[in-house]
Amino acid sequence: MSKRRLTSIALALVAGSTMLPAAAAESYTLWDNFNNATAMNPDRWSGLERTRIVKDGVARFTQRDIGTQISDDSSSAASWGMNIRDATDAIRQMRAVVTMTDYVVEGCPENTQRASVAQARIIGEFFNAGAGVPTSRIDDVGAVVRLVRQSNSSDGAGVIRVEGVVYRCLSSDCNSVTGLGSVDLGASALNTAETLRVEWEPELNRFNFQRGSNAKQSVTYEVGDSQPPFQLFRQIGTRTEVASCFSSARRSVSVSAKFDNFAVNNSAAP
Repeated sequence: MSKRRLTSIALALVAGSTMLPAAAAESYTLWDNFNNATAMNPDRWSGLERTRIVKDGVARFTQRDIGTQISDDSSSAASWGMNIRDATDAIRQMRAVVTMTDYVVEGCPENTQRASVAQARIIGEFFNAGAGVPTSRIDDVGAVVRLVRQSNSSDGAGVIRVEGVVYRCLSSDCNSVTGLGSVDLGASALNTAETLRVEWEPELNRFNFQRGSNAKQSVTYEVGDSQPPFQLFRQIGTRTEVASCFSSARRSVSVSAKFDNFAVNNSAAP
């Protein structure tokens, strides 16, 4: 077809089309000017505060989340961490100096099933306890040593607990778990630097937890550990769990923490 013929067709199409007037732009309504605010407004934004920086020789994390109003017997959880790059199962020991510098844990009085929780932690998932090759995090087994404060705690203001926990994932995102055992490493306080350790000893079917120079405490397990986890990771960071509140206002949880001198077992060194 000649160029002249194509041009004629194009002109005919333009001549037969209807030209619509451009829609007038709407005026604007202010959504958020952030003036006089000390935190993100959960009625305006879906994501709240997250920071993760290295400053003054330590890794600093802050996290704040708002709960839902879907029920009076559930909670929502979010993790904010930093993973070891290219982690392998050779990393069986982790140690760091962990300091929780602030927390806010608002519980829901009507929600007697779930407390709100703030954590600063060292965590990893080490093997899968399922019968075959895992296809999700279900049956992944992990261990965490942590500084934690719960909204239903009877401790005084500023008191936090030191715990070691072994868990098994029940859901693909591992927000639903069952405990395989835990140890109480005692009470601490805000702005107190704690040297925390978690160690996996598969030869003895146990995880060891230690705070400072105190004696190690162990959790033994009776599940199979020959399968690799679906999500192999080694991580430092924070986590919030916010109690849902259907009967009254949404609650919030925030946590700030510092991590220093993170170390792994010698044989896993890069």
